[in-house]
Amino acid sequence: GYYEPMLNGSVIKTGKFQYPIYKVPNDLITVDLGSLYPELKKYRLKGKIKGNKLIPYNTREQMKSNKNLEPICYVDDKVDLFFLQIQGSGKVKYQDGTVINVGYANQNGRSYNSIGKHMIKQGYITPDQGSLQGIRKWFKDNPKKIDEVLNVNDSYVFFHESERSATGALGVELVAKRNLAVDRAYIPLGMPVFIQTSNPINKKEINQLMVAADVGGAIKGQIRADFFWGHSDEAEQTAGRMKQKGILYMLIPNNI
Repeated sequence: GYYEPMLNGSVIKTGKFQYPIYKVPNDLITVDLGSLYPELKKYRLKGKIKGNKLIPYNTREQMKSNKNLEPICYVDDKVDLFFLQIQGSGKVKYQDGTVINVGYANQNGRSYNSIGKHMIKQGYITPDQGSLQGIRKWFKDNPKKIDEVLNVNDSYVFFHESERSATGALGVELVAKRNLAVDRAYIPLGMPVFIQTSNPINKKEINQLMVAADVGGAIKGQIRADFFWGHSDEAEQTAGRMKQKGILYMLIPNNI
């Protein structure tokens, strides 16, 4: 499950608001390999120019030394910022009450690595504590290890300020409890999908028609889907705990 988080922020950097939400850096290069090699049309290469070579772009850990970054704003919690990148879009509320939308703009090209799996492997948490809420609690109890754990995930997401709320890969705003993120190699975007699963909190069955409207870096394979819960506190609580098994029925038009 995923959701649209709300962060507290400021246009200027202060002692409280010191963690930047970055725009796409001007030195990030994206190469569509399909334009050169048709057999590689599914792949894109991202990096930066050094001399006359394209090299991998900065990892998450290296990002703090990057001089080519421009912030949209600053937020007050580095863990909230990390989860904003995982969700792909969100809202930032300024101190005067103004709320802005920030949407996914690009990514550094590095592989996504699950911090939850890393924390379980290290013995920091148990498998049943691997929810967003369990991870947050561990960070609260172990603040000196936050950077060490977050930097396990080399992937880093850049944003743009948007007039719209969470927007999926179809280019339209996502509808809570009606849209799924899928691997488009298996389920085409826009496809109606009937889902059978359950709510992780109240255990009630979910049997309903949804639309494949989004994609995600961690959503890979024909048996994966990410359920969009919306942007409420309830959405965060539910999405953060959801790792349910289920069945997907893809409704394919009959052209006969």
